[in-house]
Amino acid sequence: MIELLPSTDIKEIQDYIEKKENVKLILKSTLLNFTKKKGHPPHYDTGGSNHMLWCRYSASSLLSNDYEGGEFIFVDENDNDIRTITKDEHYMKTLIFDVGNKHKVNPHSNGDRKVNLYFWESVTEIELPQCVNDYIEKNKKKPETRSEDIL
Repeated sequence: MIELLPSTDIKEIQDYIEKKENVKLILKSTLLNFTKKKGHPPHYDTGGSNHMLWCRYSASSLLSNDYEGGEFIFVDENDNDIRTITKDEHYMKTLIFDVGNKHKVNPHSNGDRKVNLYFWESVTEIELPQCVNDYIEKNKKKPETRSEDIL
């Protein structure tokens, strides 16, 4: 699942995911008015140090557009760009996606890219795709990565 919703209301977002995916979710983590100029390297939302293995759905609501760069990009397993979401597409909307979608955010400048980030656990058991399991295994072998470097 990768969808762009014309809403930034958290209740509407969660209700939409639950109905569309036929799941019951628990909102487990939020980062409000989050900004990070250096962007985010390619990752799945299980966390670079495997600190979010419970995460099954994520959402990003873009609250500002007065900056340069900061594109949200979905990538394949080899980190090749496959879909770019520009700030004009994303602004005052919410990008929702499931844990099987690897992504990155380009660095931004000349302003702040402010987002609300949401991460859900599913009450219903959802098997992780093999690509995510491989990512988790790889991260077990890496030196400690600070969560703020990935999130």
